Amino acid sequence: MSAILDAGWDTGVFLLDNIARIDAQGVHILDRRVYPFDKTWVTCPDVPSVATAIIDMVTQSGGTATAAAYGMVLAADHAGRHAQPRDELQRLARILRETRPTNDSVKTVVENSLEICARWEPEQWPGALVESVSTREKQRLALTWQIAEHGATLLPDGVRLLTHCWAETGLTQMVLAATRAGRTVQVFCDETRPYLQGSRLTADALRDAGAAVTVVPDVAAGYLLSEGAVDLVVTGSDRVAADGSVVNKAGTLALALTSKRYGVPFYSLCPRVDRDTPTAAGVPIELRDGEEALHCLGRRTATENVAGFYPAFDRTPADLVTGLITPTGVKAPHEL
Repeated sequence: MSAILDAGWDTGVFLLDNIARIDAQGVHILDRRVYPFDKTWVTCPDVPSVATAIIDMVTQSGGTATAAAYGMVLAADHAGRHAQPRDELQRLARILRETRPTNDSVKTVVENSLEICARWEPEQWPGALVESVSTREKQRLALTWQIAEHGATLLPDGVRLLTHCWAETGLTQMVLAATRAGRTVQVFCDETRPYLQGSRLTADALRDAGAAVTVVPDVAAGYLLSEGAVDLVVTGSDRVAADGSVVNKAGTLALALTSKRYGVPFYSLCPRVDRDTPTAAGVPIELRDGEEALHCLGRRTATENVAGFYPAFDRTPADLVTGLITPTGVKAPHEL
């Protein structure tokens, strides 16, 4: 077991300092493309390089917001020495805001940072934003523990859970709460091509949380569901619309459809609801470079002279969602 089981969670990809750090050289971002095989850092000396790291998947999911928050510290430091500091801050903020269009956490962090800067003079911006990053991280962990405690009620002793991609801190805390209560939890992790977040990040974290973890190819999930080998499916959510429809990693929709067919409950972790978006149909889906579908872990996995197509996310309608695991309880979509 790693120290993930300790209160501090000082290993893994959970603690703030293991997501991103900042010092005089810039923002250092843990490279999730190679974790846990290698623990390496990508150093970003300025805002454009932070934006590039986010776009290039150096970090993803909740890590993008943390990287963007530190990127705004760099933006504030640079803009504070500019002839037109507030205009320059807005320009740099746009660079970060436009990195990942589907998950709106980066946009939210950037807007919050701008609101903080509006209350201070330029020379005070960096200090105020660094403090806000620490505060935000404490609030995030408290929120995800609330989600986890409600989610753990769905995990009786001997439960068999299927998950997809990297459902962030909430799922690991959820499993940890169950195993700490003495319950055994078996988890099937989809490998989640092309970056293999499921077989690397999720499997590593859930193993350390005390679960018995089995990695399966993405194409095997339907077999498990059809054979009655899964009691429930739990995924993360990159965005939840007002009607309870879910936008998440591509492949989530297929899991929800198959779960519905075989009567397996389908849940998504839901830190917040986007009240400004009525349904998931209003959420833009990021189409990444098709070349990414032709490679895996730095090696080409497709024959030459073929095209690739890679929508990074998909939309799951609310009628396929059994429940959303929120900070205030497990709720049906119509109860949000």
